Amino acid sequence: MYSGLHYFRRSETALNFYKICEDIIKNWNTVKNEVLINCHDERPTTDVVYALANLLQDPLQVKKTEFEWFKFMHNKQLVNKVTTSYGNNNYLYPLKVKDKFYLGGYQQNRIVHYHDKKTMEQVDARIF
Repeated sequence: MYSGLHYFRRSETALNFYKICEDIIKNWNTVKNEVLINCHDERPTTDVVYALANLLQDPLQVKKTEFEWFKFMHNKQLVNKVTTSYGNNNYLYPLKVKDKFYLGGYQQNRIVHYHDKKTMEQVDARIF
């Protein structure tokens, strides 16, 4: 589970989910050492906590909700199989043309998640 974009509705299901998250966080050392396999996170991260809570609450993913419009472009080094020595922004070349945004030569019509904090500065320098 990736938690770069998070959406929920007020409900019993959401309340239970966050209670599970709270329990995982409060008992992180036990969870890390006795529940997870090869976990190297000294502190709990939202990615790991949310994924574990999600599996505990709905192990078969029977109630999984998936919206096509909720998917997004992930501009992060190793996700795109680009090493840090090359640079994701050099590879994907983010670009704005008028009111349109392009990444990797493709116009982006959804949310774009970027990791390099200089990405938007580089994009603004390339406006045509």
